[in-house]
Amino acid sequence: MAQRQVLYQATQPLGSAQLTKAGYTMSEANRGLVPYFVSGPLSRSGAVGFVGTLLHVAAWLVAVIVSAQIGSHIHQDSSPGAWQYWVAGYTVILIGFIVLLLATIVHAFPGSKYKFPEGAAPPFMMTLFITGVQISLTFDLLTAIASSSGTNNDFFFVNSSLTATEQDDERSAQRMLLVWSIMAKFYVIGFLKNNQEWAGPANELKKLVAEE
Repeated sequence: MAQRQVLYQATQPLGSAQLTKAGYTMSEANRGLVPYFVSGPLSRSGAVGFVGTLLHVAAWLVAVIVSAQIGSHIHQDSSPGAWQYWVAGYTVILIGFIVLLLATIVHAFPGSKYKFPEGAAPPFMMTLFITGVQISLTFDLLTAIASSSGTNNDFFFVNSSLTATEQDDERSAQRMLLVWSIMAKFYVIGFLKNNQEWAGPANELKKLVAEE
């Protein structure tokens, strides 16, 4: 049986100038302006990473802003189910977004000693990002499904004092917000997972498994 190798061995704490990972060295020069989980290949292939960063940031902004707008359309008393789902979903995605923003600022700050070598973000941090968006997305989907069963229930309330045309417009606006929110969150999850896969230790793990 092949001798099991250590995935990575650090001689200094995370954020030091060098980190040896399964036979290759990640140096300060290989760390981009933003962390790898935001940019993917920004630190290695310039333009490709720059475009990826812009798209990733855009997806986050759409997800967070549209989610906030969804909450402003929900009547707390008349649609308690939708309101509870929204509060839970928006709370977790906002936590993930704030942590991501803080991590990016710390990483990008000139002279920072707390940069993230590629593939070396703490697992709990990646969980806050990815699982937070997944939970929020799930509540969006549940709200969309529940709201399709009627026009005046716990999940989809339209003011009866509005004209028929105004009620149709309100329903259409709420559905469109949910659609945009769902699409943006799927994209955010895709960006995070692909950046993690590209820059993370996945390939080295696969090599070790193959050798055994």
